[in-house]
Amino acid sequence: MTLRDIQRDYYYEHLDKYFPGLKAKYQKIYGLSYACNSLNNNKLYKRLADKCKEYNIHFDIRDINNSYLKNPIQLAFKL
Repeated sequence: MTLRDIQRDYYYEHLDKYFPGLKAKYQKIYGLSYACNSLNNNKLYKRLADKCKEYNIHFDIRDINNSYLKNPIQLAFKL
């Protein structure tokens, strides 16, 4: 998850609203960081990768780019 300036404010506001007291914990851990990685990041990524492979979904940017370059889509618009 990423937390850009406005996203961070919105997220922390709602976190405090729905989970009182958790905001302070998150701010202590992540502060003003752009990335908000889970402590289980590696396990989650592996699970995502496994599921994407199971359903033949490209998830790695290199795979997406290679797939697109092999089969580019040409769009045509009528004027």
